[in-house]
Amino acid sequence: MRQVLLNIVANALKFTDEGDVCIRISSSGHQQISLAVQDTGCGIPAAQLSAVFDAFEQVKNSGTRNFSGTGLGLAISRQLINLMGGQITATSIVDQGSEFTITLPARVPPVTTGTTGPLNGKTFSLDLSDPRLALEAAFRCRRLGMVMVAPQEKADLVLCESESKPTESAVLICSNTGREVSQYEANAASVDFPVAQTTLERIISELLLVPADEGEIAGEVTPALRDFAGLRILLADDNATNRLVVRKMLEPHDVDLTEAENGQVAADRVQTTGFDLVLMDMSMPIMNGEEATRTIRAFETSTGRAQVPILALTANASDRDRELCLKAGMNGFLSKPVRKTALIEVLARWSPAPDLL
Repeated sequence: MRQVLLNIVANALKFTDEGDVCIRISSSGHQQISLAVQDTGCGIPAAQLSAVFDAFEQVKNSGTRNFSGTGLGLAISRQLINLMGGQITATSIVDQGSEFTITLPARVPPVTTGTTGPLNGKTFSLDLSDPRLALEAAFRCRRLGMVMVAPQEKADLVLCESESKPTESAVLICSNTGREVSQYEANAASVDFPVAQTTLERIISELLLVPADEGEIAGEVTPALRDFAGLRILLADDNATNRLVVRKMLEPHDVDLTEAENGQVAADRVQTTGFDLVLMDMSMPIMNGEEATRTIRAFETSTGRAQVPILALTANASDRDRELCLKAGMNGFLSKPVRKTALIEVLARWSPAPDLL
């Protein structure tokens, strides 16, 4: 399911120049879940809609450009959903956007809202004109155990789009424009959605003068306590979304990250720049990961340069694929979609000792 969602969201982002991508999940009783990915992109002509799940099919119309990719993502997604006993459908309007909906048989547990976190019972109100932003903000606050009250009622925290209205409550200025989180004054701060739940909890806790209970948020994992500051990493992947995910995972560790959009660029950069580690996607245009690795190893042999550790990034996790990676001269194997804990473990294993950086 993780791989299917990654494929569909990556497509939605690829074909949406402006607007947004919205992911919704719901249940029908306790026997089925429905997951929808809706975008405001270029859309798909009705005559081509039925073919988007065919291998190597990429829709072409006046609103599209030449995009990278193998054209296998949706075909693979449909096969995986079928194997799980579900179905995937698509609707679209040209120049307005598309929606892909997945339904799966599942035993859905009852919804529980109880929490024992530090913000449990604190109240909040909304003054947000963007309905999607309001929905997201309210959901996140409820997940922290907070209780929403009407705008006219006094609340511990007011979530709004500007600080223009005077209030005795603490103020959290919300946006979804990609701007950085910043602190204004003692009782006001700003946050840009989407935001990590632990970050949101910390900001609200500081505003309300409540000690944050970091580490208690379900699903959050504490990475290895290792200092990777200054580690020189080359990330080669033709998919901008994949690069963004890895970049966000590594941001807290202050690494020196260089990106390459294909194997040829990766091989060229290794020959001109020193790196401590290379993360190499296997399937890329112009030169794939296997060819790029062989080129790098040949250069190192001819110049006497020490070998840089190269780790394969691939969605193919079979023994044969692992063997191909190693034969090409790679040192290890990291399966897609990349998990943060696995990535940090790999860095700890293959990066130089801190005193050598």
